[in-house]
Amino acid sequence: MPRDMVAAAALAAGAALLLYLLTRRRTPKQAPQSPVAALASPPRPVEPPSDIHVLHSGGLASDASEMLQAALAKATSGATTCHLHSMTDFKKFSTQYALVDRASPLHVVFIVATIENEQPPEDAGPCVRFFNRRTHAPDMLANRLVYAVLGLGDSNLLLDRQTTTAKDCNQVARRLDSRLAALGGKRFHAIGETDDRTGNQELDPWIASCVAELAR
Repeated sequence: MPRDMVAAAALAAGAALLLYLLTRRRTPKQAPQSPVAALASPPRPVEPPSDIHVLHSGGLASDASEMLQAALAKATSGATTCHLHSMTDFKKFSTQYALVDRASPLHVVFIVATIENEQPPEDAGPCVRFFNRRTHAPDMLANRLVYAVLGLGDSNLLLDRQTTTAKDCNQVARRLDSRLAALGGKRFHAIGETDDRTGNQELDPWIASCVAELAR
């Protein structure tokens, strides 16, 4: 074959190879999957079924929780279950119902007394101290807790007898109500405050109003 023909053929073959290299589509390489990503996420623990929960500080607060339970059962014809818990068992309650690690909100009514020196009764200690911790994240209860607070006070215990109303003797309930809101909890009913000196006349109307809200 003449030398010029060989050169022309070689030139044509080289051009074809170059065109192929320039125009062919490369399949992008897939990044290797991370061993961590390859692991399936562990399933969330199944949360116990719940309707309405009441945490009480004992004594009159226990009686008030039973009143609320009975009123709710009557208003809903038994369709809503109301669970009663002592605040002494708060650690067990918060673990059982995954209070700070829930996928759905928990409805809780807190009924707490205020005694001497604006302090909670002994039974309320575990619950009140837990929420008062300053190490909690500000959104700890967001989308996890829907709540209401009822305070039971006694203005007979006030040193300053110039002010003797329910609003003057329910400091524990007020602080708890504010703290739950500060941690992201959603208040479904305004705080209730009663005074033992005047026969706790505020108790029945508050329970009726709270039950009406819960029974909607």
